[in-house]
Amino acid sequence: MPARGSITVVGTAADPAWIVAVAEQRHAGDRGDDFFGMRDKETVLSNNNTSPEKRNMTLNKILYVEDEPDLQALTKLVLEMLGGFTVKVCGSGAEALEQASAFAPDLFLLDMRMPGMDGPTTLQSLHAIPELAATPAIFMTAMLPDEIANFKTQGALGMIAKPFDPTTLADTIRTIWKQRHD
Repeated sequence: MPARGSITVVGTAADPAWIVAVAEQRHAGDRGDDFFGMRDKETVLSNNNTSPEKRNMTLNKILYVEDEPDLQALTKLVLEMLGGFTVKVCGSGAEALEQASAFAPDLFLLDMRMPGMDGPTTLQSLHAIPELAATPAIFMTAMLPDEIANFKTQGALGMIAKPFDPTTLADTIRTIWKQRHD
């Protein structure tokens, strides 16, 4: 079992090592901050209740579509624990189409390459649903830069490269979201 407030690196030689932060309070000298630089886990979780200005408008709910279970778990963990978001994970474009309306996300976070329905096709299908037509999207991909040059023409606000830094993912999403409102 990892020590309180520790970082555990997991992975194999075949894939990138992902940092999984253990979200338990530890005492850092006299400051009493936890691993994330906050007073306690409840502070991290209560970020969902901060004012819209502090969360860059009204970004609360993210529908995340990814076919890799390890990435699903990691991304959900960091976006909820570090970012304070509510995250609904779907393992395919078809599942996203079934779940999206009931979840009513503020943002779609979509893998570009998935079996069956890829990210751009999933986004096009989600935008065909009237109540989701204006929902913005960010693509996540391990594709080469020349392959992703046209992501904005596919209806996305931005793109996040894989592998990504889990400790900055929420901030990266907020930065892309904020640029939409600038």
